[in-house]
Amino acid sequence: MHIRVATENDESIVKEMGNKVLAHHASFDSFYKAATDSEKAPTQPEKLVFLATDDNSSVAGYIQGVFYREPQDRSYPFAVIQSIWVEEAARGQGIAQSLINTFEQSVKEKGAKQVDLFVDLQNNLGLALWNKAGYKTYQEKRRKLI
Repeated sequence: MHIRVATENDESIVKEMGNKVLAHHASFDSFYKAATDSEKAPTQPEKLVFLATDDNSSVAGYIQGVFYREPQDRSYPFAVIQSIWVEEAARGQGIAQSLINTFEQSVKEKGAKQVDLFVDLQNNLGLALWNKAGYKTYQEKRRKLI
C-alpha cells in the first residue's frame, strides 16, 4: 500500500469517499445526508453577530455564529455558535442567556432546526453556561499533539 497526495484528477473519488463517510454518519444521526451530483453548489453561511449594550451603548457582551440555509451535506438548515463573551462586571445578570435566546430565535426564524457549538472541556465557565442553556453533548472531539 502506498500513500500519495490527492490531485485534481482524484476529485471524483475524493467526493465518493466523502459521501461514504456522510452515509455512515447518516446511519446513526439523521442530521447528516450524502450529497448528490444533482445538488447545486453550497451557499456561503450567513454570519450573525448580536451585541448586549447598556443604556449608554457600552457593549457588555456579544455572541457570534453562522447560519447554514442550504447545507450540502446536512438534512436541514442549522446554525453554529462560534463564540460568546460577557464582560466580568456584567455577569450574573442573564446577559449570556439573553444573547443565546436572541441567536436561537433569529436562526429559528430563518429555518434552522439545530444549533451546534464547540466548547473546550477545560472551560468550566463555558460548560456550565451551555449546560444551563440546554445544550447536550453529542460528539466527542479528539486532539493529538505531534
